[in-house]
Amino acid sequence: MSNTHLTLPKNSKWTVLEEINNYIVKAQCGCGHIEYPQKWDLEHDYLMCDACRRKFGGQGVRKRKDITQKDLEGTEWTLLQTHIKKDVYGHWFSWVRCSCGREQYVTNSNLKSKRSTMCKECANAKQKH
Repeated sequence: MSNTHLTLPKNSKWTVLEEINNYIVKAQCGCGHIEYPQKWDLEHDYLMCDACRRKFGGQGVRKRKDITQKDLEGTEWTLLQTHIKKDVYGHWFSWVRCSCGREQYVTNSNLKSKRSTMCKECANAKQKH
């Protein structure tokens, strides 16, 4: 796939390498880092990879709402680390610990919306009672 299918901003550091599906592309940042961002993100506000954004003092930073422990009130989760992983579909994940001690990745959208309030084992045990 060439960049002609996408209209990238002039200051974008991305080169599109391959179209994965209708929404996701394989793209390479000017620094050489390869990611799988959404097409919409590349066309609008995702100008460079995370490493470049840190290096250049936050230029091209996407405006995303950070997850805090306060967002997890009323759940069994404790926030250990936020926004540490992004899948090929553009979903951000945070590393959390359940009250039973199990640690796992959970999507930020599921944490924010409270669709995920505890680990699967705790949910199954709670359902049996």
